[in-house]
Amino acid sequence: METVVDVSVKVGEETMEFKQLPAALSIANFGSSGVVVSESREAMNAEVEAMLRTSKQVLESIPYHESVIASCDDMLKVLNPQLAKEKAQEEKIGQLEQKVSGMEGTLTDIREMLSKALNGSSNSKKTS
Repeated sequence: METVVDVSVKVGEETMEFKQLPAALSIANFGSSGVVVSESREAMNAEVEAMLRTSKQVLESIPYHESVIASCDDMLKVLNPQLAKEKAQEEKIGQLEQKVSGMEGTLTDIREMLSKALNGSSNSKKTS
């Protein structure tokens, strides 16, 4: 038989209700709200350190999971040649979009230089 308690905590003007907390535990995770209730600073410290460790491990595993994604993409291309063609087309389209945006920037630069050059030559003709 497990003993549970209901706890009301007043934080500033707000009162928070924690129902059915296990009485035998020194720390409890209260549902999906992300609230952790504890009777001791040490238990809370251990919980926060565990959360920190877990998050660091997740972040450190990102390169591994990126390589898994790349490997799975490669395998899917082998298993499904149509998918490989679509991926190749997407890559080509992406490269073309990059080239076009680079060309737009270059054309804008040329237009500005021509505008400056034309304005400069019309000003020098007026003074002559």
